Amino acid sequence: MDRETRDEYLVVLQAKDMGGHLGGLSGTTTITVKLTDVNDNPPHFRRSAWSFSVSELAAPGVEVGRLTATDPDLGENAQLEFTILDAEEAEIFNLTGKDQEAVIVLNKLLDYESRNSYTFSVEVSNPIVDARYLRKGPFKDQATVRVMVLNADEPPRFSQARYHLDVSENCPPVCSVGRVYAVDPDTGQSTNIRYSIDPQSDPEALFRIASDTGFISTVMELDREEEQWHNITVIATQRDNPNLVSRVVVAIETLDQNDNAPELDRQYTTSVCDSSAPGQVVQVLRAIDRDQGGQDTSVHFSISPESSSALNLTIRESGGVTASLVLQSALEPLPGFSSSLLTLYVPVVLRDGASGLTNTGTVTCDHLSMSARRHADRG
Repeated sequence: MDRETRDEYLVVLQAKDMGGHLGGLSGTTTITVKLTDVNDNPPHFRRSAWSFSVSELAAPGVEVGRLTATDPDLGENAQLEFTILDAEEAEIFNLTGKDQEAVIVLNKLLDYESRNSYTFSVEVSNPIVDARYLRKGPFKDQATVRVMVLNADEPPRFSQARYHLDVSENCPPVCSVGRVYAVDPDTGQSTNIRYSIDPQSDPEALFRIASDTGFISTVMELDREEEQWHNITVIATQRDNPNLVSRVVVAIETLDQNDNAPELDRQYTTSVCDSSAPGQVVQVLRAIDRDQGGQDTSVHFSISPESSSALNLTIRESGGVTASLVLQSALEPLPGFSSSLLTLYVPVVLRDGASGLTNTGTVTCDHLSMSARRHADRG
């Protein structure tokens, strides 16, 4: 019996008494016989070849087309699986099957200029196979699918997804920074591209770009210590279709030059008594350099020889960026100041060991006489 040909039979039974002899009485009944399904039919595609088309601008997840197959069995015996047999195309397209239909979905972006068509084989199979019916042939079928990629007018395409350029600080205006480059994907040419800088990304108008070539230059000198990075957005527009626009971020790094003299890391105020012995450290000093790697450069400390403080104080260098202000000779009480506080302003000269740049910082030193200290204690 074949359920797919006829799935139900009505059988009429008659019963007679008297052994079925003439004159006996009889009765009848009807029996309904329904056939249950077995998986004895292989699946088949409705067509052996399928053709679809999709735009090169289609985003991943877009439906490309649908395939249908048949299996006359019922229920789970009719459940089908669809598979793309070609490994390369299986990465570009995906199949999602439901019942006896498969939907082809785009997995990746397409590019008409690189490849304008894809041809691959799709297999449909029944995951539940009854070994008793394998003689009826393989429980699978194949079809050929051809997907045509449709050309579209695309916006300009930059050579990089993001650019990193650099320029030295203090470079004079119209200093070259670097170049961005874009082409028309439909022609592969760049002559149809116009470049500009998004003014919102460069509010101070520090940079300019050549509209025809994409070369970027500075408009004014840059200072790394003020701002190391500048992130500008470059716009590429197709001249014959201004609606086709692409944008790219250009990160411009300002490279360091040793253009900053060292300076004291803070305002120093210290005190020394007239009873302090020569050689005593009055204050430990530390220098900072705002240049990149400035803390790794040695700084030379000294007291300006023109200063009267040089008679009583000196500098003892520790190497690197620290030094000590040291009492060189005892401070004598000054006439008329025995009970008051005398403030000394010590000019400390700091010189960059690499560039020779100098800067002068002032250390405030309060000279406190013994009588002044007693007076302060009584107070």
